[in-house]
Amino acid sequence: MLNQRSEMQAMQFRMGHVFALFMLVFILSSESTHLWVWNNHEPGFAIRSNISKSIQIAWPILWSFISFVYMFIGMKYKVTWFRFLSLGLFCLTILKLFIHDISNVSQGGKIAAFIILGVLLLIVSFMYPKIKGLFTES
Repeated sequence: MLNQRSEMQAMQFRMGHVFALFMLVFILSSESTHLWVWNNHEPGFAIRSNISKSIQIAWPILWSFISFVYMFIGMKYKVTWFRFLSLGLFCLTILKLFIHDISNVSQGGKIAAFIILGVLLLIVSFMYPKIKGLFTES
């Protein structure tokens, strides 16, 4: 009974961190868009173009930084599920870049982006056996 209760509390704690990460990403993304528009808006131009540029440029940078911070915390304090949250956010960032943002890039840019993605995936696949121990509980 006590073991089930502690497992339930641990699950609630983790879900709280998932919610906190979601809220952190949402609030910081909204604020980065606000700052982008505030700094770059010129009278006579549509705000919509500044918002789309912010979503296309600032959000992936911000999300990657948050992902890096979560990975750093997870590695420093040996918290496996922080590293999984970090990888999930990083995968979401890559998906956003290659599904949403790639539509406005020239043909050469698309080719370069997918070559770089392929190289990164190859590097990760060769490094996985070496870093596999990072994703298990110590």
